[in-house]
Amino acid sequence: MPSLTTINLGRDIAMEVLAIEAHQNRLWALQGEEATADEETISSELLLCVQRFEAFLARWDGEVLGLEEEKGEEGGEEMEEGEVKEDEMEVDKDSPSPPPPHGPERPQRLDTAAIAAISVGDIGWAPLPRMAATSRDWFVPSQYGQICIKVYPFIIVKKMDDCMIGAVISSGNGNGLRHKQPSLRARSTYVVGATFRGFDNVSYGWGMGPEKMNLEVDQTAGAYEPRAGAFVDVLDTYQIPYNTRWKKEGRLTYTSRVDLLRMRHAVLEKDALGWRG
Repeated sequence: MPSLTTINLGRDIAMEVLAIEAHQNRLWALQGEEATADEETISSELLLCVQRFEAFLARWDGEVLGLEEEKGEEGGEEMEEGEVKEDEMEVDKDSPSPPPPHGPERPQRLDTAAIAAISVGDIGWAPLPRMAATSRDWFVPSQYGQICIKVYPFIIVKKMDDCMIGAVISSGNGNGLRHKQPSLRARSTYVVGATFRGFDNVSYGWGMGPEKMNLEVDQTAGAYEPRAGAFVDVLDTYQIPYNTRWKKEGRLTYTSRVDLLRMRHAVLEKDALGWRG
């Protein structure tokens, strides 16, 4: 039976996750409208929610998991060869131990110079809370279900004064968009590199135009290499505050950065007109 501390912290974390999602939805609803003041208010509230979420998560690490908060040391732990770090990082049922609480790469907090160096099209790793379909001992329990904190690669699609907006890269357990619903395939594209060139046996991107346009990772820009099945739903974006953990590892090519913005504009425009895929 979990302790009262565990139950209360789990409830607080869950409430902040729900509040973050609600504020994000409010911001999406204001896209394209003359509502600058409202956007600034919601953005400020969203930042406070994220800050509270991180504070609760730090307490969870210390009081429930017994882990010490990172002190912001340079670098981070080196990842062993073959270790995964995106949505497949969720441990197999036979795994005897949980993954580290912030992912194997342990992204570091950003300083002023690092913030100034970020631009649209950059790819990096950040922690992301998501509702879990299964239950694990190290997931965050709440009255709404289990919450799993995992590290995902993001593509930065917008840089703001107090945060950046990132589109999460998933891989569908290596299957990409093969088993995804048509509406998601319509607004998604593969992220390709030297070892993964996308799949030809599934339709995708037809809601954005042109059909089957991939996003190319700049092979000269860093260590990031997309895994098999890597794709982006251009509407699956999250706010990444500058005071959060972030580790840049690459970027898209110049043409793909432009293509990504075109894709997002096309989908948002169709959605505003009532298009549902």
